[in-house]
Amino acid sequence: MVANEHGWINYVAGGENSRLTKEQRRLVETRIRQRQETRGGLLGVVEVRVFENGCEPQVTFPPGALLGIDSGAPAISEIVVRARAELANWR
Repeated sequence: MVANEHGWINYVAGGENSRLTKEQRRLVETRIRQRQETRGGLLGVVEVRVFENGCEPQVTFPPGALLGIDSGAPAISEIVVRARAELANWR
């Protein structure tokens, strides 16, 4: 979802967005592209599943990720450290 001067626009990449005007689609696509350029390439995905009686952490490397299972422990540990720091600041 993206906020604009007229409220929130819900946009699903590859989804049905025919209810949006061309201007709204252009606005959202521009913001998505800018956000992707600012963030850079995906290194990997750090995920923690939380259960009643424990947690299950994992790191995955989807197609196109800049890191992979061959990247070595220091590089993989670094993205886990970054994820931990980001989660600590999450509200």
